[in-house]
Amino acid sequence: LLDGIGPHTLDASHAEEAALLRCSLYSGLMNNASGALVSRWRDMLTDRRAPYHVDEFESLVGVRDGEGRPKAAMRELAAFSRMVARLDLRQLTRPIERAAVMVPAERTAAEPTLPSLFAPRSCLQAFVSAKEAHLPITVTREHEPFDPFAMLIVPSVTDMAQETWERLAEWVHAGGSLVYSYGGGEFGSEARRLFGVDFLGHGGARERATCRVAQQGMVGALEPFDTAARVPHFALLGPGASTVVATDAAGNPLVTLSRPGQGRAVCVAVPFERVLGQSGLMPPADEIARFLRALYGAVGEVAGCGSKVACDTPSVELALLAGDGRDALLLLNHADVAVTATLVFERTVATVARVSGGDGVSVGELSLGVPLGAYGAAALWVSYDGREGR
Repeated sequence: LLDGIGPHTLDASHAEEAALLRCSLYSGLMNNASGALVSRWRDMLTDRRAPYHVDEFESLVGVRDGEGRPKAAMRELAAFSRMVARLDLRQLTRPIERAAVMVPAERTAAEPTLPSLFAPRSCLQAFVSAKEAHLPITVTREHEPFDPFAMLIVPSVTDMAQETWERLAEWVHAGGSLVYSYGGGEFGSEARRLFGVDFLGHGGARERATCRVAQQGMVGALEPFDTAARVPHFALLGPGASTVVATDAAGNPLVTLSRPGQGRAVCVAVPFERVLGQSGLMPPADEIARFLRALYGAVGEVAGCGSKVACDTPSVELALLAGDGRDALLLLNHADVAVTATLVFERTVATVARVSGGDGVSVGELSLGVPLGAYGAAALWVSYDGREGR
């Protein structure tokens, strides 16, 4: 269920309303939504009355204006419906999501706590960063089985049950790849053993985030950075049996890697997902976003969770639905500027055609470029000639 598709106020232009609806519809289709309910047929502005005349839900925004004339959003909805009608989803196989963001139990604490307030945005930011790294990603919860997944992201968590740590340790030893970021609180004995570190205490809040790469290539191509960012927590770690991949400006371990059993366990001493998710009025730290993309992408690639189509544009979300003889490729640009996404396939692409209809284009290459406007989307049929590539 996608809740609240579309704008809630009449402040946006018709083009902005259409763009928001387009993003919701395409992203929902790419993320296994069963359907989408667009809740209003036409605009309605209620009488302004104090103290509620600024309540966003008094302005009810539809796909037609107050006089009943179709708006750009209506044309967008109609075009999307025609495109989906050409996709027989019973004949298309969605990518297997072997990576997941784990939503901690502290998210649903019986009494409100700071972790329960921060966890949703941290988990959402982890999901977004994994999408920007083009990992097929889903969501699981702390109490659910870990066996279906080869990679788990546990973002900016303050506290987890001892039983959860024991289950995570067993899963990693059996071959799982774990990425965990410290969100404050204690670092228990099971966590210290799993990550091969000593916990020396809480380093306090900081106004800058710094990364100095100590071991290049251990978990992908991490880049050093130093940027202004409100960092609420920093775990002071002793390396112990782990490998220090990156440090802060003072040489304290920032990223560590351990290899218990058959798996890999990456520990990040800072809740970077929370830093990005709670940036508020501060401009987002692009360096931190690049760091998370590189980290998630590298761990996912080693764990076998990568996408079957490589893409060089982080703002472009993609999904490849495998069919018999040809695949359906869905693309959505989440940026407010036009881009051309370069895609690299595992097999040589023979032809590309729009799902909505029209003549196909011969390619004969492993890669192709797809132009997308600001918040633009594309749905393509892709056929292959059988030659293997990367």
